Amino acid sequence: MEFTSTQHLESRHAADLLVIPFWKGGKHPEEASETHPLSKTFSEALASGDFHGKEREVLLVYVKGQPESRFALLGLGPKSEINVEKLRRAYSSIVRTCRHKRLKSVNICLPKCASIEQRGLIQGIAEGLLLPNYAFTSLKHDSIKDDPPVLLQKAAFVGGTKSDSTIANKCATIAESVNFVRDLVNGNADDVTSQHLAAVARGLEKTGRKI
Repeated sequence: MEFTSTQHLESRHAADLLVIPFWKGGKHPEEASETHPLSKTFSEALASGDFHGKEREVLLVYVKGQPESRFALLGLGPKSEINVEKLRRAYSSIVRTCRHKRLKSVNICLPKCASIEQRGLIQGIAEGLLLPNYAFTSLKHDSIKDDPPVLLQKAAFVGGTKSDSTIANKCATIAESVNFVRDLVNGNADDVTSQHLAAVARGLEKTGRKI
């Protein structure tokens, strides 16, 4: 997955989905990012009472005249309880939604959270998007012909800086190594033999690749 950043809401590029985070409030969910110009597009959805801002809660809203055709209202839970792990879990819910809808690109409105330093905030969100964004297909050639898995390919931070996308892309590099090991673990035991693992290790040594 490739990460980019755009500083202003108005300058975001087209994507399949815009993710807008919310805190779980006392009576109503509270916006966790600065998306006031868009509030009218999802005010009816909030008024319906179908969304409360609970951790990992997702509500899709279909819109017109926006760079995205749908918004995802994402619950982060109570603001007083937020941490990096809760961010990771919350944004993993977005990946499941995207896979179900076969979406490939998302714009992410960054939450404003003074209790978590910026690096931790970006790392939590990035890892939440990256780690579930995996499919092992090597042994499923026939079963996936008619319904191949669709993974997220692009994510852009709205309200972020270049350093934010740099942090996230470093997380993506680590996630690639995690997925490399996942492929080995999920492989057929007849193929992933001790000899095969030794050959893989020698190949990594030659290329200088780290996992």
